Amino acid sequence: MTKLNSDELKQYADDGYVFPDFKLSEDLLTRLQSGIDSAINRLGDQF
Repeated sequence: MTKLNSDELKQYADDGYVFPDFKLSEDLLTRLQSGIDSAINRLGDQF
């Protein structure tokens, strides 16, 4: 797992939150979307 850099740690200390600079891979996004689509198809209008 990537650790926060010194600027991110300072922001967290000062503000109580931080938005780390990271991105999900295209492969992971594709797999997540496939799983979501599959769940929607299985559950239909239940939600």
